Amino acid sequence: MKSLKMFKNLLIEDLKSRLWVVFLVWYILGMLCLLLATKASIPPGEPRSLYVGPGNTSFFYASLLIGFVCGAAGFSYLLSDKKADLLFSLPFSRSQLFSASYLNSFFIFAVPYIFCKILFLRISVSMGYTKYSEAAAGMGWGCIIVILGYLFILNLVILAVLLAQNWGYALGIALLLLFFPRFVIYVINQVLNTFFLSYYKSEILTKLLEHLDPIMLYRKAAGLEEYADLFNWSVKPHLSYILVLAIYTIIFSIVNYLIFCSHPVERNGRMLTFKISEHILRYFCIVPAVIWIVCKLQALALHGSSIVLAAIGILFGTLVMHGMINIILSFNAKRIAAERIKLLIEIFCISVLFCALWGTGRVKTKMPELQEIDSMAIAFLPIDSGNDADTVLEQMQLEGACMERAFNWVKGNRTDEVSDSYEVLIKYEKKNGISQYRRYYIDGTAINDFNNIYQSEMYKKGVYPVLMLDSLHNYDIEWSNGMESYVLDLNEQEKQTLWNAYKEDLIRLSIQDIKNMVPIGRLTFKSTKGRDDRTGYIYANFTGTINQLESYGIEAEKSISDYQIIKVIAEHYKVTYELLYSCKAIDWQNVITDKEAIEELAPGIFCEEFCVDNELNEKNKLLHLIVYYRDSAGRTFRTVNCRTGADPGDNEILKKFMYRQKADN
Repeated sequence: MKSLKMFKNLLIEDLKSRLWVVFLVWYILGMLCLLLATKASIPPGEPRSLYVGPGNTSFFYASLLIGFVCGAAGFSYLLSDKKADLLFSLPFSRSQLFSASYLNSFFIFAVPYIFCKILFLRISVSMGYTKYSEAAAGMGWGCIIVILGYLFILNLVILAVLLAQNWGYALGIALLLLFFPRFVIYVINQVLNTFFLSYYKSEILTKLLEHLDPIMLYRKAAGLEEYADLFNWSVKPHLSYILVLAIYTIIFSIVNYLIFCSHPVERNGRMLTFKISEHILRYFCIVPAVIWIVCKLQALALHGSSIVLAAIGILFGTLVMHGMINIILSFNAKRIAAERIKLLIEIFCISVLFCALWGTGRVKTKMPELQEIDSMAIAFLPIDSGNDADTVLEQMQLEGACMERAFNWVKGNRTDEVSDSYEVLIKYEKKNGISQYRRYYIDGTAINDFNNIYQSEMYKKGVYPVLMLDSLHNYDIEWSNGMESYVLDLNEQEKQTLWNAYKEDLIRLSIQDIKNMVPIGRLTFKSTKGRDDRTGYIYANFTGTINQLESYGIEAEKSISDYQIIKVIAEHYKVTYELLYSCKAIDWQNVITDKEAIEELAPGIFCEEFCVDNELNEKNKLLHLIVYYRDSAGRTFRTVNCRTGADPGDNEILKKFMYRQKADN
């Protein structure tokens, strides 16, 4: 009973020494709760009901900051000889000292956080943002996951304080613990991308990043990438991340406890507490840094990659990093060339690791056989008017005859020549359950053969997210022609009719259409339930869509030349190419105000935001136009950025610009 009372007093005294942290935490969380409760507007796509759940960005970043502060403040006395001597001389075991500081760090965050979440849940329910039955479970998971994430960050910072002998090194180790896994995986990807033409990304490395990188793991556990109503938030997709987060928190808590119990009372004259931590830090820093240097040196290679440059990079990079680490660990410039045996060991280890990565990449560059594949996805990069490439690879699933056509097209037209070729990204879903991602270059003459694949419904649904909509119940439709935009006031039946017409037009779109036409408009299906907006472009041959829009009062075929243009500023850019960089600057500028010249120029220019698919429908990238015009009402001046086609056609004004451009070059 007496020991329990003494421990209680220890808790109180430890808490008194950190009252400023307590006030800081209550202030941050209280202000967040107040701001979220009184907001007149909601961040785009983030419903107010989500504030009580795990995926709220404000509480996520607050927990990161508070975890960092509490971890540093809880064991800060270890970095002061006088404070450490005093505390370790008290009649308490090291186990009690650690437990007191750790428990206080837990309660300093958990108590106000849970209080704020309960308070905001009541506010959300009373104001009608959500229902209690729908939000209670999400709030519970929000408390569990965010507190786990806070404890994880807290433990990493505590470990940094335990291993360091001053604040500078503690901060450095904390940042290393937070970002080292991400840097290592980035370096591995750099090696594979540098030395192997067909490598795109690895599913294994992606999973490792999600489960090893502290901040990424915490994001995935909380579902920070999801923006849906709270009652749609499901724990199942995040369960593996939550379990890993909990395991890491327990492991680091035990490690911190064991290190604290063996922590020396007095400083040892080194920058780090334990000698072994210096060896670990040395190799953790040197190895990935040198391999990164090797990859960057490959930019000097004229054709592909160079083993000679790789060898130079290993020797030069290891020598530089070896000297830097020696200086950092000793603060003595004389140690740059010290420990030559260690230098040779480092060069040997890095060479072996580099060869292993290189060999692994060589094995993986082989194209699989058709019978090994269950399904595949193909992102044809010249067509960028759909989704981004990674999203396309994840949502597309080509099977059967369509998959066979796509596979044979890639296999038959694949080339090692990067010039005069198109880039495609492939995802193979193999029958053994493994996913492989590859990057290939396709001969430029094969574009017409791709039309058979492009016009299939399987391919179109993977590329264009509009085709994947199940219902328009929670969507508003916005039309824009680049000059003006309107949110259409339509009922459910009218929205459905417009959507059906657009889908039919989009399915019929061909590669030849893309090569010959620039979009004349855009439909954006704006979600009222989260960040799930979907955009689709309108082409001149989308007769069904255009007719439907005109029946709703929208002048869907209205182009730039149909507006009252006041003036056009033409800017030509000149690009200077150097060995490792390029410089872009304005070469000349023309201001056009003559009405006749503007009338002749207008039909040959296009809104810059609609100049998509540039590899197929090439634009003049060096000529930039700023068009000043009046809106449909004729009252307001507006501006729009425009481009011209690479071929000026019969447009005499553009011909003059092109002639001047060639003359200058």
